[in-house]
Amino acid sequence: MRPRMDNDQLLAQPAFRNFWFGRLASTAANQIFALVIGWELYELTGSAWWLGVSGLVQFVPSLLSFLFAGDLADRVDRRSILIWVMVAMSGMAAALWVASLMNAVSVPLLLGIGALLGLVRPFQM
Repeated sequence: MRPRMDNDQLLAQPAFRNFWFGRLASTAANQIFALVIGWELYELTGSAWWLGVSGLVQFVPSLLSFLFAGDLADRVDRRSILIWVMVAMSGMAAALWVASLMNAVSVPLLLGIGALLGLVRPFQM
């Protein structure tokens, strides 16, 4: 049995430090992305009801895809899964950014991006 490492020893390891900061940045980005979707929905509709719909639209695909994500993580290289998830999330962010630039943000677009975000998020965990 190996001795237990304390936090200073863990943070002294470059691989762990990179993983930890990457995970922190990724989690923050996920939360900010979900916040932006809700904020945009509220700006468009002025209704708290749509915020609830947005949460549901993000939650249901996550609930349905987490079992597949776990199975895939057991069979496929996890690094490639994370790369594809980041590519997908970057594409969603780019689509929202372009729609904002074109003043074309709509409720269906935000809900669709939210559903896709909910679908891919379990593959990142």
